[in-house]
Amino acid sequence: MSCIIAKPRRLTKSSHFKAVFDHQQFVDNRFVRLYFSERLKDTPSIGVITTKKLGGAVVRNRARRRIKAMISKIEVDIYSHFDLIWIVKRSFSNTTSEVIEPEIFRLLKKVT
Repeated sequence: MSCIIAKPRRLTKSSHFKAVFDHQQFVDNRFVRLYFSERLKDTPSIGVITTKKLGGAVVRNRARRRIKAMISKIEVDIYSHFDLIWIVKRSFSNTTSEVIEPEIFRLLKKVT
């Protein structure tokens, strides 16, 4: 099974997540909230959070896979200076990717 985002490019430790949250910089829309900070490591890192409010484990995992697939389509240059944490909101699971993808691109443009 292949990963969409390679391990060196993922936020894995809670201390890394905390460092990004401590910067308190975020943008959001009705589907996701995007926290960002300047890079902590040599490579930009990405984390995805889904809460139990979203639904059961199957729904949360599907939302994680969908957001990671959308992120993998984006060129690395757009977010190469930042560590990003994507928090998925409830409305994400009920909406098609065709609607969500342009919104995600808009959020990334706000960050850069």
